[in-house]
Amino acid sequence: MSTDMKPLLPKVALTLIVKDEFSDIAGWLAYHQALGVDTFFIFDDYSKDGTWEILQVASRFYDIRLSRLERPAKSDFWSVQSSLYMRLLQENQDCFEWMGFVDADEYIYLREYDSLPKFLLNFDHADAIAFSWRVYGSSDWAVRPRIPTIQAFTQHAPEDFEEHHQVKSIVRPSKVGSRKTTAHWFDIEDGKYAHPSGKIIPHFQYGVGIDHIDWSAGFLMHYVCRSMEHYITRGKKWGHQFIDGGGRHNHTRWGYINRNDERDVGPLKLLPQIENLLAPIYQTSFQQAIHTLRNLPFGSRENLPMGEKHSDRIKSIFRLYTHFKTFLYYSTEKGSAVHATEEDAARIGLLPIYGIIHEATPDLITFFLPEGNLPFLKISNEERLAQKPLYQMCRTRDPQAIGLTSPMKSNTYLSAQPIHEEVADIQANRENLNEWEFFYLEEVSKNTVAFKNIAHDFYRQDPSQDLPFMPNKHISSLEVLHYLQTAHKIPSTNQVERILSKGSHATKEEISRMVPGLLWGFI
Repeated sequence: MSTDMKPLLPKVALTLIVKDEFSDIAGWLAYHQALGVDTFFIFDDYSKDGTWEILQVASRFYDIRLSRLERPAKSDFWSVQSSLYMRLLQENQDCFEWMGFVDADEYIYLREYDSLPKFLLNFDHADAIAFSWRVYGSSDWAVRPRIPTIQAFTQHAPEDFEEHHQVKSIVRPSKVGSRKTTAHWFDIEDGKYAHPSGKIIPHFQYGVGIDHIDWSAGFLMHYVCRSMEHYITRGKKWGHQFIDGGGRHNHTRWGYINRNDERDVGPLKLLPQIENLLAPIYQTSFQQAIHTLRNLPFGSRENLPMGEKHSDRIKSIFRLYTHFKTFLYYSTEKGSAVHATEEDAARIGLLPIYGIIHEATPDLITFFLPEGNLPFLKISNEERLAQKPLYQMCRTRDPQAIGLTSPMKSNTYLSAQPIHEEVADIQANRENLNEWEFFYLEEVSKNTVAFKNIAHDFYRQDPSQDLPFMPNKHISSLEVLHYLQTAHKIPSTNQVERILSKGSHATKEEISRMVPGLLWGFI
């Protein structure tokens, strides 16, 4: 046998009890999947915001053992949690070398490793690892961000903050004793509980926080605040620790835990993997939303306006070029949209990005990459993880140019950054329309093979069909629902996104409430 064979990696599972985390649960899963977790035991505590539905979608991509949390009458949560943890440990002693127990606002971080299983190879001498908390503040976010938690919230309390003496654990199931567990500590033989650094925790006291905080090798990122919107929503759910008796915001508690003293971008090292894992969940959630809407009960259709049919076929295909006379491309090396001259693009192998305009939505343009088989078309600072990102076209002071804004952030424009070498980024981060934000359209002739091939590739993924209305801000949610349920074929995500993008805020909200959480990544 070869002496240089790599050691077998241990199988690792995480256990989570979750309730109403629709905006962040997919990101939590993607983060820990990127970290190498094999299996997730997830118990949903009867969420009402779409968390359960998102988890069902995610279970198509990850090994998620998903079920509802069973809570006997008059039982308190902590007893239910402890009994559940003990049962899982007993049932999985022969299935996993390590099992972790964390909450939905907690993320395991390793300073020197990108793989939790590889990290755990260092712990032959230990049967449990206690990860100290690192409490993160709001980073001045008032409303929920639409980007992953680790990207939005990078500021945290200093190491000597008293909450950091608390821990969460990863344990060997076969080594846990019979004493009742807590959410933080497990019954492990003395001298076998270690810090992430590998140092054994001395004078271990079961159920009590540790004396020495050790972040040298890893810790548990605890996003107890997140945005003010998160905090208030949790306050309504959990009560006195967030909201005082008069229903007012508990400023004392917020001031205590909303710590933004220090900044650390180290966790962002996993962001590219996280986005690649997140994109299919968001896109499949959109598809699931369409299927769900098609099957919802519908009342009387008698008063619905029955307009004439409107074609929604591809009207035009364009190449987009910038103020710098460069075209839009996708760089597989950078993993994002860039712009470059045609000569440089051909030499370094960039993939052309096209813009598709449909007849029913002539002021919307869909970016499309015919040659790319990517989870999503990455654009710097763009919140959506879309394979075919959609943009609203607007006028500029140059009558030949257009500005481009996301339907989700109409006050932010795409821009082409100045080129210093061969390529430069396309970014979604500008508040004003000036030359860098000007884009121009070069039409691909309909009589060419190129047009037919691009249209064929687009229709293969997103088949089009006629609409009973022209999408606009006056279309009601009932009209949208009626179309979805009576369409001959299941409408494509691109068509539905364009319809909703043209609709009023009220229509978008009403449709979103019909399928909680599933449209979060796009609407």
